[in-house]
Amino acid sequence: MSRSRTRRAGFTLAETLLASICVASVLGAGTAMVMAVSYSTAKAQSDATVSVQGNGVIGRVTRQIRSARLVGFHDSDEIVLWSTDTNTNDLMELSETGVLWTDTASKQLKWTVPFASTTAPAVLAANDRLVAFAEFEAGVFPTTVRASAYAATMIYSSDVTAFNVTANAAGTAADVVSISVSIQNGDSSSEFTSQATPRAPADYLATPGGSTDDGNAANRERRLETRSWNVP
Repeated sequence: MSRSRTRRAGFTLAETLLASICVASVLGAGTAMVMAVSYSTAKAQSDATVSVQGNGVIGRVTRQIRSARLVGFHDSDEIVLWSTDTNTNDLMELSETGVLWTDTASKQLKWTVPFASTTAPAVLAANDRLVAFAEFEAGVFPTTVRASAYAATMIYSSDVTAFNVTANAAGTAADVVSISVSIQNGDSSSEFTSQATPRAPADYLATPGGSTDDGNAANRERRLETRSWNVP
């Protein structure tokens, strides 16, 4: 009498384990690839954000210094500017000044002026005053601007990890200013640098020399010799 043996359909334990290992390897490799692509995309976006933000703020600061009439007090992380001669009288007034500085707590680069644009004319007339060059280049002047009861602050940039200012001379004698701004966004960071000098019309105002009546009611100081500008 013959006996027939039938084989059960299915996989052995070894085959099942081997298949599981293969599937896990494929899934792991796929997950790693997706994560790598995702990180690469995020890094590219972060790099682009830093580039746009950094180039934008360094360009803005450079233009502001170049359009200013005079540089005042400056140290490693702030700089005071006589922005414009609003009254065209060659006299520096508090309302015409401002300070560019870094708020390390919020990592923001800020521009503060002593009087907001919305300040009532009567209030401005009562509180505005002339600023002497000695005060303008003193280390306490940035605090004077920021502490004004009518001050206004504009945020130039966030994600600022460093803002450095160097010049070829101290106070109002500064002709050339080097600035650098470091921006960080996620894992991306970069430093942006530039050099600028204030407009020439203000250069003679703080420089001792002869004076001449050039048609204005008051005599103005004039440079008798060409200044030598040394890049810091």
